[in-house]
Amino acid sequence: MNPFLKTMEKASKKPVVSELIAGAGKRLQPKRIVCDEDRFLGRFEAEVLLAHLLQVDRSWFITHNKQILEPKIRHQFESWVKRREQHEPIAHILGEKEFYKRSFIVNKQVLIPRPETELIIELIIGDKGINPDRSSAPTIWDVGTGSGAIAITLAAEIPSAQILATDVSIRSLEIAKKNAKCHEVNKQITFLKQNLLQPEGYTWLKKNGRTRLGQIQRSGQTPFAPTLIITANLPYLPNSDKQKLEPDVTRFEPSRALFSGDDGLDLIRRFMGQLSRHLPEWNYSDVVLFFEFDPPQTKELKKLAQIHFPKADISIVKDLAAHDRILQIKLNL
Repeated sequence: MNPFLKTMEKASKKPVVSELIAGAGKRLQPKRIVCDEDRFLGRFEAEVLLAHLLQVDRSWFITHNKQILEPKIRHQFESWVKRREQHEPIAHILGEKEFYKRSFIVNKQVLIPRPETELIIELIIGDKGINPDRSSAPTIWDVGTGSGAIAITLAAEIPSAQILATDVSIRSLEIAKKNAKCHEVNKQITFLKQNLLQPEGYTWLKKNGRTRLGQIQRSGQTPFAPTLIITANLPYLPNSDKQKLEPDVTRFEPSRALFSGDDGLDLIRRFMGQLSRHLPEWNYSDVVLFFEFDPPQTKELKKLAQIHFPKADISIVKDLAAHDRILQIKLNL
């Protein structure tokens, strides 16, 4: 038996698990119902918090709904529920967030990984992805790495990959390094503090490209996967969205990781310009770029891509909700 639990006989008149969840669920239930799933969101969040606290699966509640918890567990649960009532994200309360079946440390210094971003991983390693057999050794540059979710996931899924992960925030990089160590891929990733493309990153990419070119020439083989893959989950929300988003986001997640000018494309626009000028200098023959974006930006983003990469294969990939989500640009240099 879990040491934090008591039987009904020893602790009568105390709330049982089902009552704790029901009470917390009512308190956490959103006032505005946007979709059918929202009708059960409060209870779901209560179960997630309590399951994490007890280190059990949510299915455990089905057979233990009459169980009574130790006072210190009830007090801790109440503390977490109060924090959630103040809109603090569950990921911050728990200190972690799942991304592509792995757990990542998160806090106020980094953007909480979103399920939509997993689409980038699928586009690279899925059955029809860029590197489906995961046997080749691509170079990957994860720009604006944040918690490191993309870079670390790709490192774990493609052990042969050489990865550069960059971010403008040193505190974000500290979290990313911790996550890389937790997932035992820290030796596979180079972390650099830089704003988009700067000299140190430029040097790393050029040196790596020269090294890879030499390896390919000596082997006499053409690599199966593109030589360079760039993933860019940069801030892409327009500043006006600050008035529209839930407090969960605006109060607790870093603005620098969310907003980018009046149309949300300031950083993407600047980065595309840098890439169009410098990609030919790095000795990579094939390049694939991935940009996550806000669906209303589709038309403008495609226009930008066509201006900077007129000979590229440009496509838009929809997420599971059928919204435009990822811009994919394939280049042959």
